Amino acid sequence: MKKTKRFMAVFLLSLVWLVAGCSNSSGSNDSSPNTDNKTNPGETTEEGFPDDTPDTPAQLPSLREEVTGKIGKYGKPYQVGDIIFKDGSAEEYSSTLALSDAQKSAAIALIFYSGKNLNSDDSNSNRTLGVGLVHSGKDEDGLEWCTQFGDKADAHDLEITTIVCEASKSSIGFSYTGDKNGSDNLEQIETFDGVDDTSDSSKYPAFYFAKNYKDKKLTGETESRITGSDFASGWYLPSLAELCELCWCMEKNIFDIDAASALCGGDKFGSDSFWSSSQRKGKSEFACGVNFSTESVIGNSKENDGKLACAIREFN
Repeated sequence: MKKTKRFMAVFLLSLVWLVAGCSNSSGSNDSSPNTDNKTNPGETTEEGFPDDTPDTPAQLPSLREEVTGKIGKYGKPYQVGDIIFKDGSAEEYSSTLALSDAQKSAAIALIFYSGKNLNSDDSNSNRTLGVGLVHSGKDEDGLEWCTQFGDKADAHDLEITTIVCEASKSSIGFSYTGDKNGSDNLEQIETFDGVDDTSDSSKYPAFYFAKNYKDKKLTGETESRITGSDFASGWYLPSLAELCELCWCMEKNIFDIDAASALCGGDKFGSDSFWSSSQRKGKSEFACGVNFSTESVIGNSKENDGKLACAIREFN
């Protein structure tokens, strides 16, 4: 009996040692420090932000379907950073992207915005915006927002309150109040009390540069790239909000628009100042623009011809 008890005691002690050894082996209960500073996807890092960066690119597959028989690799939906071709296809820009001569000559726009923050009404629709490759003033003088001298535009001395847009900038981006969608700003000027001359393109040069964008050619080219395409209409002078989003996209290196445009043979924003279609609040004779050198909002008299113009449209 004593031998049996002694055997049982030895057996139980051995079992305890075995269990303790298993719990201290390399497994899920390992309390040693994580020397490679990695966390599993979805876990929280010491900084308090989720670490959802995949270990390999294969964990982040593209959600875009490739198209065949087109100039570019992708179709809709477009995303920020896309180069749009005249057949409606697209390529994602990168600093290593190489385009054929045929692709370069077919490029028409660059997608700089996609979201819901630039709706002026209660609409919750997504807007995808692209800017054309041709700017005014690259081979000519700048354009007036509207004329003062000679044949004065009706809108020059009026505060067009329906197209006022204000922008404020912080470290995380711009915020806006007022009319953010510039697609109908020329029409809103026409319906404003006291205005009856917006059909005269000579009085609203910056607006008509964009409205007639289908006729604009890049320096050295003999015809517009959008001739005969589905993108001949719908171009307009951007609102202050839309122009600020374009500037922010460049400022924060979200999309190097100037580099992409140069790759396609297009114009650059550089350090120039560009008109928006927005009225300056509280100053009837002033309109708003953006200085791409200082990345700031500016206001100038509407007859100032030192500003350039670009044209944008929706690519939904």
